[in-house]
Amino acid sequence: MDAITLAHQSAIWVGDLEVRPATRTLVRDGREEVVEPRVMKVLVALLQANGAVVARDDLIASCWDGRIVGDDAVNRIMSRLRRLSEGMGAGLFSVETINRVGYRLRTGDRASDAEHPPAPPPIIAPDGAASAPSRRALLLGTGAVALAGVAGAALLLRPRNQAPAAIRDLMDDARSQVRQNTREGQNQGISLYRQVVERAPDYAPAWAALSLTYSLVSRYRERGESVALLARSREAAARAAALDPDAPASRVALASARPLTGNWSALEPVLRRAVTEMPADEWILSTWSALLQAVGYAAEALAVDDRIAGVVPPTPGFHYSRIRGAWYSGQMERTDQLLAEAARIYPTHYAIWFTRFYINLASARPEASIAMAADTSTRPTNIDPEEINSVVRVAEAARSPTPEAIDAVQAEWLERAKRGAGLAENAAQFLALLGRPAVAMQILNAYFFGEVFAVPELRFTVEQGTYTPVTDRLTPWIGSPMLASVHHTPEFLRLCERLGLVDFWRKRRHVADWLKR
Repeated sequence: MDAITLAHQSAIWVGDLEVRPATRTLVRDGREEVVEPRVMKVLVALLQANGAVVARDDLIASCWDGRIVGDDAVNRIMSRLRRLSEGMGAGLFSVETINRVGYRLRTGDRASDAEHPPAPPPIIAPDGAASAPSRRALLLGTGAVALAGVAGAALLLRPRNQAPAAIRDLMDDARSQVRQNTREGQNQGISLYRQVVERAPDYAPAWAALSLTYSLVSRYRERGESVALLARSREAAARAAALDPDAPASRVALASARPLTGNWSALEPVLRRAVTEMPADEWILSTWSALLQAVGYAAEALAVDDRIAGVVPPTPGFHYSRIRGAWYSGQMERTDQLLAEAARIYPTHYAIWFTRFYINLASARPEASIAMAADTSTRPTNIDPEEINSVVRVAEAARSPTPEAIDAVQAEWLERAKRGAGLAENAAQFLALLGRPAVAMQILNAYFFGEVFAVPELRFTVEQGTYTPVTDRLTPWIGSPMLASVHHTPEFLRLCERLGLVDFWRKRRHVADWLKR
């Protein structure tokens, strides 16, 4: 099968459902839903097969551009597609798995791409008065007022934390999008949560989830957008608290609607209590893990992430979080085990690949890092080769640490630190590893306090679209073993004191894991 390019695909009709690949939207009964690109590609591939079975390998070739992907990746997309078949596609198509062969889409009558069926008539009576909405409109939301009434009435009959099935599925989809840890996924997750609160405005957990999403996303946007997102987070949290002030998620949302860095003391007791009340809630556990990582309690964060793994399927970002927890807390056997597991499922994901590269470096195995880069078949996708080459030069300097080689790396990475926050994080770690702790501290002070030079909010590239606002600089990475040479210096401890970490540790009588080594 040829690779599917969504922008080149015409609209497809399945009964009264219009599939618009170019905009990744499904339209039916006045409703519109945006789906993630991979789901749309798979849907188009199965529709184009006209009821024939599509082999799994053919599907990967056309929808994943032939990349090596694990069963989990394919299963996740098929699961999302089945949810669409039960939602927007209800009664029109279903997904059938043919064991050990592939997949088939069963559909009803489908008009050709060129012969679109007429648009449904407006709900207007012949005399010009609006007719009564259909039962489908009442159930699925053609009228916002009617839908809010139906959702509200349904919620009155349900326990406080139990959502109607349609709302629950939409919330699951929203969280799935946020888990992708991409700008597009975050935006889509926010859009889906907003749909939920529009349909069920009296459902407190949805407002809390929307608030927590705004708060999370604010940490990866430019300062102006970050401030605006936190304002929206506070509004949504206030709505959740007004509806259900005793709910743990409402309390967590209120406490989280602010920058994380420097606000650990206010958030920590709220989260600790919420975790005991709702020990299997993914949002609460994820927020708790983020706080523990931010203050250097890596082993505790790993234990929380292990609990999350029993609740939801791991994503590449989640694998990275667990690996970091094991690595930063000195659990090297566990680190190797988690790395092997992640690399088996996501061998070319950039977060997993670079983490393996850095762990090899920090473990005095620069040759292993260089060998990784030499194997171009397993290099991360969509990464500029020069970015790979820049870290290879670090590994080569670590293998042959001549003053000339280290000077060259220092000059290159000092310049890179002035181009992006993520680049500055890497630069400090590399130079500390190569025996230049004073330069590493210079970059750390620039990153957090803007001293000597300014570190931009852009993390890596404009295309990637992620930022680290100066009002909420990340702290988990300062526990990296690559920074071990600065961890016990007076300069580094002063930095931790200025950040408020020392005061936090003193009150809890528990320093960061990486200061115990």
